[in-house]
Parts: sequence; structure tokens; C-alpha cells
Amino acid sequence: MQCCNCLCIQIPETDSVIRPGCKVKLGRFETDTWTVCHGWHQVNGNRPICGWHLIRVSDSEIRSLQKVDLVDIYVIENCGRSWGCMAEDNEH
Repeated sequence: MQCCNCLCIQIPETDSVIRPGCKVKLGRFETDTWTVCHGWHQVNGNRPICGWHLIRVSDSEIRSLQKVDLVDIYVIENCGRSWGCMAEDNEH
């Protein structure tokens, strides 16, 4: 699956962004690492929806990304440069 590098979301009250492919840790799941994704996903047998979600690395559990998750992120890895996320990037 290919991801667009311009797709990102800002972590509230920080200068940090996450984008598909980033690895993050959440405070309330401190031992788990999650992969950030965007696209179609299904949680607990409910209807598929398109949007931001997290996939737990250890067992592939999927959870829709909610604002409470953004605020709870305390580690961001493998994110690289966030092309297209800031106004100056869109000029390239």
C-alpha cells in the first residue's frame, strides 16, 4: 500500500505531526507501539469507515484514531519529514 507524504495530522498544542507509517506510543497503552494509518478500516465488526486509525504492532488490533489518542501520544518514531503539512512545503 502506498501512502501520500502530504497526508498528516498535527498533535494538539505541539509543533509535531504524524502521518501514515509513523510509529507512536500512547500513555494509557504505554507498552504498546501503534502504526498510524489512514484509509478504510473496520473495528469490532462495525461498518467500514474511511479515516485515521492505529494498528497495534504486536497483534494488528485496529482502533479508530480519536482526539484523546492524539493528546495521549508521547513517542513518535519513523515519521520522517512531513511534506505537504506546512504552508511552506506546499510551494515545492
